[in-house]
Amino acid sequence: MFEDLLNGKNNLAVFHPGHATYKVEERAASPTLKELQKCVGGYIEVATDRRVPVLNLPPATEQQTNSGRRQLTVPVQVIVNEEGLLRGMPINLLGTAFIKFIYPEWSHTLVGPVVVLAGRGAQMK
Repeated sequence: MFEDLLNGKNNLAVFHPGHATYKVEERAASPTLKELQKCVGGYIEVATDRRVPVLNLPPATEQQTNSGRRQLTVPVQVIVNEEGLLRGMPINLLGTAFIKFIYPEWSHTLVGPVVVLAGRGAQMK
């Protein structure tokens, strides 16, 4: 699950509440603040910003270290509406599942649209 998003390319995905699927958009440039605000329907908040392993990486592209192989990682930002709870936005089960996938210690339920930026351009402009 989520291999298409965490494949090492510059990707953007929006998880919408009540939807069981998402669409990955490969991007050449990072989104602007205005684009992100439009996606989440208001002010943005970065829920998490971390590096996660690239999924389904062919063994030939793994980096060699002195102690053996190590898996390549990709930066990921999860962005939500800053006022989502206050505005009573609906629970986003798929967005919550994604953040728990990359951050197992996460203990909150996400609400409203969830934007995921993954790849070397996983930062807003």
